[in-house]
Amino acid sequence: MDQWLLSQDGMWGYLGLLIALLAGALGLPIPEDFPLLVGGILINQGKTEAKLTFLVCYAGTLIGDIIIYAVGRSVGLAVTKKPWFRLRFGDDSLSKVKQSLEKRSILMIFIARHLFYLRTLTFLTCGALRMSFARFLAADAIAALISVPLMLSLGYIAAEHYDAVVHGISKAKELSLVLVAFLLLAGFVYYRRRRALQRRKSASEQANGECSGIN
Repeated sequence: MDQWLLSQDGMWGYLGLLIALLAGALGLPIPEDFPLLVGGILINQGKTEAKLTFLVCYAGTLIGDIIIYAVGRSVGLAVTKKPWFRLRFGDDSLSKVKQSLEKRSILMIFIARHLFYLRTLTFLTCGALRMSFARFLAADAIAALISVPLMLSLGYIAAEHYDAVVHGISKAKELSLVLVAFLLLAGFVYYRRRRALQRRKSASEQANGECSGIN
């Protein structure tokens, strides 16, 4: 995919970048960083214009995120019944989860967009819990204003060492996935222990209640 994009210029270059960004949002295994890196390389090679490349990539990034949010919103509370949701958020009430997402929306969205799988889950959850669209879009727009120029600049600077840059990013993402997996495992262990403690507490309270009734 990246080799095809690198061979394009002008209008086809802009269109290719937009398609790649939207395809990643629709579920294809295309991390957002790769089209952005390619966009920086195309600028460096004079195949596309800097301002227009930024506008296309920025718009494509936002539209892709809105698509994921809209899917979550259309699916609604069905998402909250999925194992990954319960593993991540535990038994907290939906209102508390929503408040937490909204309170830390900019930080969570900024972090999520750089972790391919976390991005989809986070934005689906934002939609499913009916986070204010205006708040979601504002947080996403601010996060993209940082990430899009950053990755375009990295692609521009490292244009002649693209393979090395992609390899380095892939390694970094692998380490990030390992970290996420560890955190999820730790969360799962905590969740199971908390549930066990709650069951013991409930059983103890029930037993005390029965003893009080007998007395």
